[in-house]
Amino acid sequence: TAALPGVFFVTFGEKNPMAFFYMGLAFGIIMAAAMLFVYLTTWERPVDATTMEKIENPVEGLKKLFVDIFSTLRIRTFRHLLGMYLFGFGAEWLFNSTFSYYVVYVLMLQKSNASWWQSLSPILQVVSTLGVMFLIAKIGFRKPYMIAECVIITCAVAYAACGFFHLDAASAAGMVAITSIVVVFGFGTGAVYYIPWQTYLFVADADEIVTGRRREGTFSPAMHLCGKLMNSAVVAILGFALAAAGFIESTADTQVAASDQPASVRATILLVLIVGVGGLSLLGMLSAHLMKMDKKNDEI
Repeated sequence: TAALPGVFFVTFGEKNPMAFFYMGLAFGIIMAAAMLFVYLTTWERPVDATTMEKIENPVEGLKKLFVDIFSTLRIRTFRHLLGMYLFGFGAEWLFNSTFSYYVVYVLMLQKSNASWWQSLSPILQVVSTLGVMFLIAKIGFRKPYMIAECVIITCAVAYAACGFFHLDAASAAGMVAITSIVVVFGFGTGAVYYIPWQTYLFVADADEIVTGRRREGTFSPAMHLCGKLMNSAVVAILGFALAAAGFIESTADTQVAASDQPASVRATILLVLIVGVGGLSLLGMLSAHLMKMDKKNDEI
């Protein structure tokens, strides 16, 4: 889905309303097919005392929902998993939010270049995820996750270096250099996206030892809630950072050229890549290091 907008905009033009119509139609078909696939391949356990809990009334049920969600933080395994998830995904979200600004205001290229490069990355993530699945089965999740985070940090530094040394991205050599970083980044991010949700499977087992209950359905919304908060936070922080740097927004009446932005905007974007994306990735690696639950410990 991340790749499709670029395809439709290139085919029909960014201002053609039919591009949005066909994109919406394609998304609708993809989502309907995905939901049908989930329905056909998902089953529930037999209903018994271990899977059903008696709820007196809707108010008690709602209260129990929130108590359960916040009680998940008592499980150390889940806290470490949250660190992997929030910091790893947070680095990705911050990078994706920053990349268009980087291409337009640092590399001085068109938005279409950013769209094309961002369309390429998710396709590579799918390929890398398939490889990561087999790798995890052989050596576990910790090393692949840390290697992937190292790749993210390396790419963030490489992007910043291209901006710092004023790479001529419009030249053939510049295009090859940026595309190469995009390819490496895409292969690295597959593991960062896949591993936290694969490791999530261990959490319910650790929780069952503490609570005697099976709460897979509680940990999932807790992760998603924290994820939404993290996503909102990184986007807001990027906005505050650009505003503090003096970023000038275009209006309906006035179009601001990339070259008219203050030099501080360019420096801030590079700083976000190194400190923001790189720093979050380092925290994700620390969380993976602290995460002691793995396949072997889960079996014990």
